[in-house]
Amino acid sequence: MKVNCEFCGTELDPNRRSNCMKHVQAWVEPGKSSGIKLVTDGVGWAHRTCVEMEEKKRKGKWEQKESLF
Repeated sequence: MKVNCEFCGTELDPNRRSNCMKHVQAWVEPGKSSGIKLVTDGVGWAHRTCVEMEEKKRKGKWEQKESLF
């Protein structure tokens, strides 16, 4: 099965688990990032690097660097 990345739009293979992430819904206590309960499958897939870049953008820790090399 091939799917498209939610962020960059290019194709990815969800069977290569080290390279992709799956969007899910879950319950978690406010202010915590662990202790997730009742995980439900979502419909989105993305490259791990795309998710990491998006996380940095949302936290304001990312800037595009231009280079000739």
